[in-house]
Formats: sequence, C-alpha cells, structure tokens
Amino acid sequence: MEKDQKQIISDFDFNTDLGDIISKKSHLISSLYAFAKKFENFTYSNIYKDTINFTIEHIKKIYEFDEGTFINYNNEEDQFFIQGKEIAYKIYDSTPFKPDEMLNFAKNSLTITFKIFNEKIIGKISKKPISSHIYIPIAYQKELFGFLLFESEKHLDINSDDISILSIIASQMAFALKNAQLLEKIEANFLDTINSLVSAIEIKDTYTKGHSSRVSFYTVNFAFFINLPKYQIKSLEISALLHDIGKIGIPYELLNKKEELSTIDFNFIRKHPEMGEHILEPLEFLLKERRIIRHHHERWDGYGYPDKLKGEDIPFESRILALTDSLDAMATDRPYRKALDFRNIILEFKKCSGTQFDPHLAKSFIEFLEKNQQVIRRHNET
Repeated sequence: MEKDQKQIISDFDFNTDLGDIISKKSHLISSLYAFAKKFENFTYSNIYKDTINFTIEHIKKIYEFDEGTFINYNNEEDQFFIQGKEIAYKIYDSTPFKPDEMLNFAKNSLTITFKIFNEKIIGKISKKPISSHIYIPIAYQKELFGFLLFESEKHLDINSDDISILSIIASQMAFALKNAQLLEKIEANFLDTINSLVSAIEIKDTYTKGHSSRVSFYTVNFAFFINLPKYQIKSLEISALLHDIGKIGIPYELLNKKEELSTIDFNFIRKHPEMGEHILEPLEFLLKERRIIRHHHERWDGYGYPDKLKGEDIPFESRILALTDSLDAMATDRPYRKALDFRNIILEFKKCSGTQFDPHLAKSFIEFLEKNQQVIRRHNET
C-alpha cells in the first residue's frame, strides 16, 4: 500500500512538472505568434522604431529581464552606438558603446551569447548591479544591424528551447528592419522626385525660389513643437513640399507679373490648389496629401478658397500649412512689397487669428515663432 502511495505521488509530481512545461511552451508559442502578428499593425513611417521597441518589450515581458536596449552596429566604422533622444526629424543623439569580450564574441559568431555572473556586476544599461545578461544578434543574410542587450538582477534560467524562441524572434525582427531599410530608400527616392517637381515650379516662379523647402522646414518643426505623431509629420512634409505644384499650370508671365494683379489674374492664380490636387491624382498613395494641398488656402471664417470651408471642416493639416505658407510669404520679399520684420509678422498672426487662421493653432504657432526666432531668421536667409 505504501509503495502504491509513493507511486501515486511520483506520478502526480511528474504530471505536474509536465503540465508546467507544456504550459510554459504553449505560452512561448502563443507569444511568438502574437509577436509576428503585431508587425501587421506597425505604420509605414514608424516601422523601424516600432520594431525595435516592441521586440525589446516583448522579450522583457516573457523572460522577466529588468532592462533591454538595442545596440546599433555601424558597419562602415565598425562601431556600436546606442540611440538616444530624438532631437529633430531623422536626427538622433548617438552614444558610442564600448564592446566587451561577450559582445565581440557574439559579433564574430553571430550567435546568442548568454552569461550568468558569480558576483553581481554593474550593468551597461541601468548601471545597477546585475546577475546575468544576454546579447541577441539581429542580422539578415549576414548583414548585421546590431544587438539586443538584456540584463537581469536575477540568475535567469535560459535553456536551449528559449534560445530557439529568441532566435526566431531575432530573425523576424531582422526581416522587419530590412524591410524598413528598403522602405526608407524608396522614401528617399520619392522625396528626390518631389524636390525635382518643386524645382520645376520654382523655375517658373522666380520670386518664390526656395519657398516650398522653407515652408516644409517651418511645417515639420512646428509639427514637432506641437507633438504630432511621426506619420502625420511625414504627410505634412510631403504636402508642404508639393503645396504649390499646381502653379505649373499657371503661365510664367502671370506668376512673375510686377504690376498689380487684376481680378481675373487673381482668380486664375487661386486655382493652383485645385490644379495641384489634379496633377497628383494619379498617385493614389497621396490621397491624404492631395486633400491637404487642395484646402491649404481655406480660411477659418469660411472666406477662403477653393471650397469656402469653415472652421474645423478644414483639414487639420491644411490649417497648419496655411500658417507656415503665410509665414514665408510675410518673411520674404515680394514684387509688390518688402519682407515684414519679425515683430510685424507676429502682429499679423495675432490680427488674423480667428478669421484667416485657426485661433488655437495660431496661438501655438506664435509661441513656436517666439521660441525659435533666430532659427527662423537664419533659415530664411539661406
């Protein structure tokens, strides 16, 4: 009877352990599936950053690491960097990361490298005492993007199954980063094409040379100032660069006319937002930007053009573009007047707040200008 009792206890322990193992494996597989599905929701403009951040948080959660970061590898300089705070559009602070024996081993072998320390050492990320850390190489077809580094205060039990799971996650991350890299190249080529179109506009309109690039500069920086998301900033940048593309359809003589414009002349020039929308119509992926461009001359009080939209019926981005476009118009010489000084520019925005411009955006824009006065002036002089 005692033997049977021991056998029952032994079987119970075995089944309990087996249940725990199956439960853990099931959880890991589910996590892996959720990890793969998550990539479907990343927006095009944020995919690189989102991929890194999500992968770090995912691994930290399922393996209970205390800290994690991504170490960028610069192949040309053969150096490692940790990305810091974002300070401007596509500009980052980068802190050099000094490699140690573990990281060098992982780099040369491109294998996951894990170590448990006999005594706690100071971590590289948190600068707190840690008991274990792991480097996970992120590489696509031998192209090394960098390493994920995780640290834990505890001695973590990482087995061969866990290494397999982490390897799959690393492969998915590397594939996503490669796609993001290719998308960035496509985007760069697209922006080059846009700049060529802008140059074609400015050849016709000699008095507004550099206007589109300045409006884009003001728009992007103001968008950062009011904390718009990256995808919205990208859309605004494209819209700002192309906002006057409709002027291609306006005769050279009319664009450069030094005499006062007649009502007929002015009404014809007013058609350039509609012409711009029409020119860009074949580019289906610019649907949102076409709408922004069409309405960037609408007024808050409803007396703008082409559709006399009023208040919040005007697209939010068009209301921003109305401010930045007007800023450059005021701050540069025109055939019929000299540029306004900074004080009069501010007065003009205050005067037109609530009539021409969205009053809430105008208030933020005035604050933005006052805090960036020298930058605005310096950019306008280039």
